[in-house]
Amino acid sequence: MEIGFPVKRWSHLHEILYRLQKGFIPTPLDKLLFILLYLKCYPTYDLQGLLFGLDRTRVCRWVKILLPVLEMTLGRECVLPARQIRSAEEFFRAFPGVKDVFIDGTERPVQKPKNLRRRKKMYSGGFVE
Repeated sequence: MEIGFPVKRWSHLHEILYRLQKGFIPTPLDKLLFILLYLKCYPTYDLQGLLFGLDRTRVCRWVKILLPVLEMTLGRECVLPARQIRSAEEFFRAFPGVKDVFIDGTERPVQKPKNLRRRKKMYSGGFVE
């Protein structure tokens, strides 16, 4: 009489958990879900890792592996949107109907370089010591 999981299922589950601990995404369906979720929601690597049982470094590696595969697969049909827009002109060419754009910026503290030339390069117009 078996109680709980049959041994065969348990060994399969154990193998999946072991692979996840090692940074594997076990099946092609899981890999597709992983990259589509990343593209749709654009979560941080930490959140994506939490959802898939990976650390942030592994998530970054998997994105770099799977994104080009998906682009090669779908790119011929031009299904994927452009990932980076580098200028305002490029933005308005891509979205001609847009009239107003709101940009929200957050200032991030940065450690000042000890080298005076590098420090001047980082100066943004605020208070200087």
